[in-house]
Amino acid sequence: GEFQPRVFAIFFGWIAHWQDPLRATLLPTLRAHRDCLESGDMEGTMVGAHVHCMNAFFAGIPLPQLETKIQTSLKLTKGTQVSPWVHALALQLQLVRNLMGKSMNPCSFKLDADLECYAVHSGDRAFPDTALQEKLWKLVLAYHMSDFELAMRMAKECREAQNLVKSSYLTSVLHFYDAMTALMLAQRNKNRNLHLTTARKSLKILKALAEKFPINLNHKVCL
Repeated sequence: GEFQPRVFAIFFGWIAHWQDPLRATLLPTLRAHRDCLESGDMEGTMVGAHVHCMNAFFAGIPLPQLETKIQTSLKLTKGTQVSPWVHALALQLQLVRNLMGKSMNPCSFKLDADLECYAVHSGDRAFPDTALQEKLWKLVLAYHMSDFELAMRMAKECREAQNLVKSSYLTSVLHFYDAMTALMLAQRNKNRNLHLTTARKSLKILKALAEKFPINLNHKVCL
């Protein structure tokens, strides 16, 4: 039916990763993206691209390959109305660029000039929540760039927001980086006990998730 590609994108983008390896979601989400494109459903096309590229990133697809995927998807939106899904995809591309060393200040996470046209500012009810995703990507970047104070601030803001899609893989990503950041700060910061408490809370959540859905989460608990 006409809604099948969107159903594929939603199921394999936000649900299947609890039971199947993350890489097993890549072909179905890519198929959803292409089927929506062929039927002229541009919003479904961007939903498919968003979940495909997000899962591909966390599945370890090489960054140059992922950069090309996202750029190709964004070019499809030329001449169409920009949506929060397009904005979310542009944020993913900025994340990839920064991790590849293509930004002078990677932790600032400001959209490059050629990506500004994909940004939307449509209020608090926009879905996906691009403001929250931007904070989560800042957390990921800050951790890998060893700016642990910034990473902790971003983790705190994400925790307080509490409106990440609960079924999304991003939920486990938040708690993983929250715990890892807290442990790094506990080694070098006077608030050692506070940071260890934060790490234990996030690790407890990760362990609870991994007990039910081990395939993509056990390695995070072990790390």
